[in-house]
Amino acid sequence: MPASLSAQLYGIEITHTFPKAHFGFINRTTQEIVRPVGTKNRIYGYPTGEDQGQPTVFPVGRLSPAWSMSMVDPVKKPVWVLDNTATANIPPVNPLNLEYMGGILNSETGLVAHSFAVTNLHNQVILVIDPTLNSISFGDQPTYFSPGVTNVTIEAPPDIQVSWNLLGQVAGQE
Repeated sequence: MPASLSAQLYGIEITHTFPKAHFGFINRTTQEIVRPVGTKNRIYGYPTGEDQGQPTVFPVGRLSPAWSMSMVDPVKKPVWVLDNTATANIPPVNPLNLEYMGGILNSETGLVAHSFAVTNLHNQVILVIDPTLNSISFGDQPTYFSPGVTNVTIEAPPDIQVSWNLLGQVAGQE
């Protein structure tokens, strides 16, 4: 039987300074639960202490994300312990793989459809919002990467070179 109140790691946001961990929770009861910071609501294994601004009031249902914290220590990974449940391990800082799959000319539109694949091998959502860490030379890039493969197609005129820079990996037309 699942715990009545459990913590979840919703995802990681890669930023230019420190990665941010986004957490959520599930309250499976029919009433709001209050858990002050302490043995049943703490951040474990992190040098700045057990209170990182996590919620202390938990309404009924699921809330993801509920709160976030910057991971200022590159070695230690925060774990949120809530009513004896703990969140999953945090993935490494560069958990995404970018690959250019090629371009195909659409004879009807005259545009080239450039295909990219981003592989996230971890079981958490990865967010890369910072445009200095995630940019495409033409068009809009996704910022949200679910576990598994995210396929992205960018349409551009044939005379436009399309490349994507994602966390220092560059892929696109040669």
